[in-house]
Amino acid sequence: MGSIQLPIYKAVAAANLFPSEAVADAYYYSLSKGEKLAVSRNSVATEDDLSTFADRCKSHLDRGHFPVKPDNKKVACQYCAFDPVCRQGSRLSRKERNNELN
Repeated sequence: MGSIQLPIYKAVAAANLFPSEAVADAYYYSLSKGEKLAVSRNSVATEDDLSTFADRCKSHLDRGHFPVKPDNKKVACQYCAFDPVCRQGSRLSRKERNNELN
């Protein structure tokens, strides 16, 4: 599945911010570089992807199942301030080491 952020902005945010205008495109803009960022059309979610994502979210909410997956490379773990209570990242590796010692 591709990125869901741009299609959501395009379908929901733009329609609410500019209700009388047709939305032609959505893109990321780098404030630090002052330019539009290139986004591959293949990396952006389709309508089917969005529907699947919404169904999966609804299912998780219905079951009270909240999986933690910040990102595959765990880049977010490098700056996230919630390590002491996180179900991912370095807290888990410390917990595993403590369990091995016991």
